[in-house]
Amino acid sequence: MGKLDKLKKIKPGGVADDAFSQVEKAKSKFKTTDDYIKSKIEIHPDFRDWIHPLSEEEYKQLEENIIEEGCREPLVVWQVPNAETYYIIDGHNRHRVCTSNNVHFNIVVKEFVDAAEAKEWMLLNQLGRRNLTKEQAAYYRGLIYNQRKSDPKKNLKRGNSPKSQNDTSGNIAEELSKQYNTSRAGILRDGKFAEGLDKVGSVDPVLKRQVLGGKTKVKKADVEKLAKAEANEIKEEVSKIKKVKPALKTASQKKVMPNDSINLADLPKLLHKTMNTHRKIVKANKQDEQYFKSLGTLELCEQLLAKVDWK
Repeated sequence: MGKLDKLKKIKPGGVADDAFSQVEKAKSKFKTTDDYIKSKIEIHPDFRDWIHPLSEEEYKQLEENIIEEGCREPLVVWQVPNAETYYIIDGHNRHRVCTSNNVHFNIVVKEFVDAAEAKEWMLLNQLGRRNLTKEQAAYYRGLIYNQRKSDPKKNLKRGNSPKSQNDTSGNIAEELSKQYNTSRAGILRDGKFAEGLDKVGSVDPVLKRQVLGGKTKVKKADVEKLAKAEANEIKEEVSKIKKVKPALKTASQKKVMPNDSINLADLPKLLHKTMNTHRKIVKANKQDEQYFKSLGTLELCEQLLAKVDWK
C-alpha cells in the first residue's frame, strides 16, 4: 500500500480507520445509556407548569416515601427531535427529590413530533390517575379539547374531515365524551372551564391552584364565563368570583339519609318511584350532563329490581 492510500485511511486527529470506527461505536452506545440521557435532562417551564403542582405537604410526603422506599416509578422524558436534549414530561417532583437526596431513578424515553403532542400525552397520562379532583379532571379534559380544536392538522390525522369550525369542534367533543364517559355538552363546558381557569391563573395563580386542588370552591359556571372575558376585564371578574360563595343545595337537592331504617319490602316501590322521576328527566333533557346521570340511575334501578330477591 502506497503512502497516499495509507493517508486516506487516517481520520481527523490521526486516528486510523478501525480505531475511529470503534470510538464512534462506543460513543453511539454510550448515548443510549441512562447515565448519558440523565446528563442531558432539562427542565422546561412549559412542561413543569402544565400539570397542577403538588402542595408543600404533598411534596414532603413524596420526599419521605422516596427516601425510605426509593423511586419506584420511572421518570418519563421526551427526546427533542434531531437534538440531544431530553425534557421531563412526567416526574418533575420525583426528579427534584432524587437529585436533592442522591436517590437512583430510572427513565423512560418517549418520542413525539412536537411539544404540543408531548403536552397532550401529559394530560392523557394525568387523566389515567385515580387521585384527581373533579376540577382537575374537567380542566385536563378541557385542555385536550381546546388543544385539538386549535390544531386542524392533527384533527385531519384523527380522521375528521375539513368541515366548518363548529363541525370540527363537535366531532372532537363527541370523541372525548365517549373516551371519558361523559356528555358532549360536558366536554364543551370543560373547554370553557379550562380557558377561564387559565385566565384566573394569569392574575391570581394561587387561586387557580386552590380551585384545581379542590380547596377553594367556586361556581364552575362563573369560571366558564371568564373564557369570553376581555383582557382588561379579567382582574375585576376574578375578584367577583373570589367573593361569591357557591350556593347551598336546596332541601330537595340534598341527599338526606332517613332517620329510620327502610323496610326491605318497601324498596321495590321506592325504586320504581325513583325510576319514574328519572324517566321524566331523560325525556326532558337533550343529552346534557343530567341526562346521562339519569340514564345511569335508571340502569342501576333496573338491575337491582331484576337481580335481587325482595321476598
